[in-house]
Amino acid sequence: MREIKFRGRRVDNEEWVYGNLIIDEHGRPYIGQYITPKQNDPYISAHRSGKTMRRFAGIGFFMVDPETVGQFTGLCDEDENETYDGDICLDNEDDVFFIDWDGGSFRANYPHGDIYLLVDPIDGAKRIGNIHENPGLLKIANG
Repeated sequence: MREIKFRGRRVDNEEWVYGNLIIDEHGRPYIGQYITPKQNDPYISAHRSGKTMRRFAGIGFFMVDPETVGQFTGLCDEDENETYDGDICLDNEDDVFFIDWDGGSFRANYPHGDIYLLVDPIDGAKRIGNIHENPGLLKIANG
């Protein structure tokens, strides 16, 4: 069974967040991501014994740009990078394709028109970007 999770780009600082997708009553998307406090985070406080202790760890909810929301395919590239809807990949023949969701399945879409279902591990493919940060990669591939 594949893990169901999403990614999206935060509207406040454009960082990518990964986790559960939540849509509020106004249709705004949020991604809930587990937060692990670091030493200098405001979630850390000094215990009276002088030892530093974690005071909070949990889920943070971040509003994301709806255009950037993509679901995890359940598959990884040859370098074990997770692949998401909207990723651009290079296959083992150096052809570029992008991944999208089409009403029930993930597809590999090639700029020249070929479309393949993604049902197996992406052997020999490498994630090289995504359509939100690197749309030019598809234009280059299309000539």
